[in-house]
Amino acid sequence: MMRFENIWLPATQQGIFRCVMEAISRPGIFRNIDGLINGCDAHRGVLAMFLDAEVSLADPQGLLDDDDWPLFQAQRSSADKADYILCNGRDIVDFDPRLGTLPCPDQSAMLVICVDHLTEGSLELRFQGPGVDGSEEITVSGLHRSWLDRRAEWVAQFPLGADILLVDSKRVLGMPRTTRVEVL
Repeated sequence: MMRFENIWLPATQQGIFRCVMEAISRPGIFRNIDGLINGCDAHRGVLAMFLDAEVSLADPQGLLDDDDWPLFQAQRSSADKADYILCNGRDIVDFDPRLGTLPCPDQSAMLVICVDHLTEGSLELRFQGPGVDGSEEITVSGLHRSWLDRRAEWVAQFPLGADILLVDSKRVLGMPRTTRVEVL
């Protein structure tokens, strides 16, 4: 008998959506989705909320099980063409996502980057910019420094850029293209 996970329920996806929107609108402050995902991987809960048959997903490191793809309904794509990209934060970045165009900056990618922890670790970050009251500082583990270096390149020509969600086992943290991120 197949077990039905609550990440596929509309009420759960609406709750995750609210948390993700809060995380994006208040960069540097994580949102806990543990009570919504009920033991599922947080990245799967976030993807279940974002994806449908109209969008594409790249999973360059094979983080998803083959059984997940029919439920997500998203079209498989390469990282340079995908609407959404699921990545392991420990790995070095080896692609460039879609950054949009000047007439259509919204046609860029959203990266969902899996990290070990959003509340502890050796990588200290300072967030500044729209939605941040002064500055916010966080520590992260499981995020290779190359992600931050490449992100700086991707967002250098605003409004072009890619938006990022960092996700650990139960929390999400927004890193929109308008946010300045400094390694401390």
